[in-house]
Amino acid sequence: MTRETTETYETKAGPVNEAEITAAMDDFMQAFTEFRATNDERLHEIERKMSADILTEEKLTRLNDAVEQNQKRMDQLSESGARPARLWRATKLSRLT
Repeated sequence: MTRETTETYETKAGPVNEAEITAAMDDFMQAFTEFRATNDERLHEIERKMSADILTEEKLTRLNDAVEQNQKRMDQLSESGARPARLWRATKLSRLT
């Protein structure tokens, strides 16, 4: 009997979908840009009136939640594409005839 051993890589994750990652990054950047602008507006209100408008505070809270949600989505996408490959051996036994 002879023993043939071939090594192949088994991956747990599918191929990385670059379009999905790009769309997620665009969503994240848009939410972050709006968050930054709203926070600047809040800071100007605090400088002028010594307090911020409640509507600005609520908007900032909603934008903060959106930024966190987009960050989690980005993390999930990057983790799914970065799973390590698992090396396994496929062994075939062939009989001599």
